Amino acid sequence: MQILGGMAYMKDTGLERVMRDLRIFRIFEGTNDILRIFVVLSGLQHAGIHLQQLMSAIKISTINLGLIFEELSKRAMRTIGFSSTRNLIQLVHPRLHSSATLCAKSIETFGQIVEGAIIKYGPKKYCGATIYS
Repeated sequence: MQILGGMAYMKDTGLERVMRDLRIFRIFEGTNDILRIFVVLSGLQHAGIHLQQLMSAIKISTINLGLIFEELSKRAMRTIGFSSTRNLIQLVHPRLHSSATLCAKSIETFGQIVEGAIIKYGPKKYCGATIYS
């Protein structure tokens, strides 16, 4: 297939195109997987640090009442169905309002899942990185 220094991949039809595209798809998928891992590890690390601060605040509750009440109100709002994340609609063009709402909802869902995983499994090492420390 690779004859004349890859000239076989220059044709935009048939088997040559398929072979070219298959090679490129593997590169793209590898990059997407790395990006997914980065997003998850970043989210876990941020949530872990927040939960550690919250645990410290609960231990010394008289000093950190503001943080405790802020967390309780956020969880109460989430329980009754109100969003606890920042509204992104003011930051985007009017045509993107529905996408901004969906993005904010996805961020909130991701945060809840990450928080639940950290509470359930505790500090662990993933891909050689501690999720919070």
